[in-house]
Amino acid sequence: PDGGPFVSRLSNGMEVVAVPDAADPVFRFEMIVRGGSAGDAPGKEGTAQVLAGTLRRSGLPARTREEVRVELE
Repeated sequence: PDGGPFVSRLSNGMEVVAVPDAADPVFRFEMIVRGGSAGDAPGKEGTAQVLAGTLRRSGLPARTREEVRVELE
């Protein structure tokens, strides 16, 4: 989209934001997840714990899995 960010909410409630950057025309995907057990949907308790466990096992681009584990502890 021209001008600024494009914001859309999917049917599952996820908010998607597309931000154009003419200086970097290559497609790049980044994801920010609002987490924590307070954000678990009713009937889906434990979702935050699954995410934390996944991050502990895999790490992040800027942090090793050990650094993630220490920070989550």
